[in-house]
Amino acid sequence: MAWMGLDEETAPFVESPESEPTPARIPAGWEAARNYHRLKKVLGDARAREGVRREAVGAVLSRARALLRHGARPRRDEDLPWTEAPGGELALDALVDEGVPPGAVEPDQVRVTVPAPRRADVVLMLDMSLSMTGEKVALVATAAAVLSLQLDPEDLAVVAFDHRATLLKRLGERVPPDTLVGRVLDVPADGFTSIEAGMRKGLTALARGRLGRRRGLLVTDGVYNVGWDPTPLARRFPRLHVVQVGAPGPDRGLCARLASNGRGPLHVLPDYDSLPSLARRLVGELFR
Repeated sequence: MAWMGLDEETAPFVESPESEPTPARIPAGWEAARNYHRLKKVLGDARAREGVRREAVGAVLSRARALLRHGARPRRDEDLPWTEAPGGELALDALVDEGVPPGAVEPDQVRVTVPAPRRADVVLMLDMSLSMTGEKVALVATAAAVLSLQLDPEDLAVVAFDHRATLLKRLGERVPPDTLVGRVLDVPADGFTSIEAGMRKGLTALARGRLGRRRGLLVTDGVYNVGWDPTPLARRFPRLHVVQVGAPGPDRGLCARLASNGRGPLHVLPDYDSLPSLARRLVGELFR
């Protein structure tokens, strides 16, 4: 996804009296992720920008996968006919309870239990206004990657907002996690903040869902300086989970009101460093 309109400057150089100007070292790994927001604006060479982007996306995904190394995707037991899932665990006790003689069991009467992924339509709404620079963007992208790796690809929608809201991924769209991470990293992160715009776009995205369980997940510092009070919109979500990051703004109770009106929990984090780990724990909470 391209965000156009950014002025590009030539790449920085290190001057040396003994040699010609030498291009500055391009960062790799998490350093690339931390600095990508700045470098994508100043690197004049397209290949250099793409190289940093590739490093940044890879580092974000590596960190997300490391967080999930010992975690399992939420699952539930599903009861199916043996003819549909012959590899499942036989539920013979049910037949005995029904009084069916062992020799009279027909194949279509045999039931099995199989583990199935739990599913819910989830819209992730990310506050990406002017204060979101540097490592904060990388950490938000890591949290989005954690959710993408844990949920079915079709079950996650992602909205980024500043004074306007942009749909980065819609429900039903199957995109690889690295594509989603790249879209988050490419958000300009500028402008004022309209939480109302982000939540409206989130509601529109969630309306496309087809599953019985629908959830909103809002990540913000709770500060808005354009748009209307978003509190009434929270009531329109079937369930709204709110993550407040950093010190609250002038309206110190906004995030608590959003969670209360959205019938969901409020999580308060001191900074963005804790956000990816919280995202891992939130996956299970979304199914409650």
